[in-house]
Amino acid sequence: MKASIHKRDDEKLIQYKNLPGAHFSVPTPEHYLPLLFVLGASRAENLKQFNDVCHKGSISMLSFVSDEEK
Repeated sequence: MKASIHKRDDEKLIQYKNLPGAHFSVPTPEHYLPLLFVLGASRAENLKQFNDVCHKGSISMLSFVSDEEK
C-alpha cells in the first residue's frame, strides 16, 4: 500500500479489497477510507508520511499529512 500511495496509484488504493492480505489488514473500512479522502484532497508533492512504526509485528499506525500552503 505504501508504494501505491507514494506512486499515487489511486485506482489500486480504491480497489484495496483486491490487494493480497487486505481481508486481514482492513477487515472493516472505517480505518482505511479516511486515507482515500486525504489522498483526494491533497496534491502528491505535498503528501508527507509520518508514524511508520509497526507494533507487535502487525499493528501499523502509518499516517500521512498534507503540507498544503495556506
